Amino acid sequence: MLAAYLGEKDFRDGLRFYLKKHAYGNAATTDLWAAFEEISGKPVRSMMQNWTRKPGYPFVRLSEKGDNLQLTQQRYFSSSVAARTEKDTTVWSIPLSVSTEKTKKPSAYFMDKKSLHIPKLQKDEWVKLNTGETSVIRVDYPSRYLERLQQPISEKKLDVIDRFGIIRDAFDLSQTGYLPTSEALALVSHYMQEDNYIVWSEIASQLGTIKNLISERPYFEQFTAFGETLFTPLAHDLGWEKKKGEPHTHILLRSLALSQAGLYGSKEIIKEAQTLFGKLQKEQMAIDADIRGVVYNLVAKSGGEKEYKLLENMYLAESMQEEKERLSKALCFFTDKKLLKKALEFSFSENVRLQDSFIMVTYVWLNPKGKELAWEF
Repeated sequence: MLAAYLGEKDFRDGLRFYLKKHAYGNAATTDLWAAFEEISGKPVRSMMQNWTRKPGYPFVRLSEKGDNLQLTQQRYFSSSVAARTEKDTTVWSIPLSVSTEKTKKPSAYFMDKKSLHIPKLQKDEWVKLNTGETSVIRVDYPSRYLERLQQPISEKKLDVIDRFGIIRDAFDLSQTGYLPTSEALALVSHYMQEDNYIVWSEIASQLGTIKNLISERPYFEQFTAFGETLFTPLAHDLGWEKKKGEPHTHILLRSLALSQAGLYGSKEIIKEAQTLFGKLQKEQMAIDADIRGVVYNLVAKSGGEKEYKLLENMYLAESMQEEKERLSKALCFFTDKKLLKKALEFSFSENVRLQDSFIMVTYVWLNPKGKELAWEF
């Protein structure tokens, strides 16, 4: 954040000045801020005061006021209870860059008060606050402004880091209650053309949180169908095998897409995982290490006593710890509660290292069918 605010040259020169001035001596954090301030001429000391001495960080809410847009800041809480009860009045000094549909270069603002006004947009023009995600904030858009971002997201007119920031903020703010979760889910549908692992990883993580929360709700099946629709096309595009010349991040993305598609119920993906596992048992072929864990997990999720015994025996016969970790995780993916109970008991047997025992309990806990079992255990 500070480097983006000062610029590369002033940030680098400020560090050099600080190191030279305090060489062979003692220094405090404020000395570093003073060095940056002297080189850049910007109010670094007052800016960094609340960032380093006060808890938390802000979120910025966008609204309309007259002929301008109004930005208002307040402290962000991930807990909806804390958001209602805490009376934190901290005002942060926020370097803020703003991009719009019509501007070629982001506009820079310095928000050191509770509110800031910026020029109003043209009709139906989209706006992206915190361009480049350089400031440690969350951004709250009104529904119609969030809808305007759908097209630049789906057409990738926004950079990867901005596409990531928008969906992260939407889910984080829905967790607190500032944004309806339905709006965050509607936004996800416009990421179908996304091909970046970091963005998909964030989406998978956020959807996974919701999935665990609603596992006992009557609309759980509708949610899993939504997840399957979201991840299966991506899994098909990437396939099960590496492609020549593909980005190295596709290795991670492939594993993520196949895993999520299968866990959300894609019969085709699950069937292929079972086929690969069958070939492994017959020693006809090996499974690439990058997707081996995916295969084990999907076989477990769709399997029963037979598959549990196979995976457990593979764990006992394995000498490589990395492979043991894949297998122990798979033992926690079954949906039969009797098998999950066996996995919990196995986790504290002499066959499992103590530092791995708690990891297995955690995986059972994260399994919607195993939450109560893990708690009782």
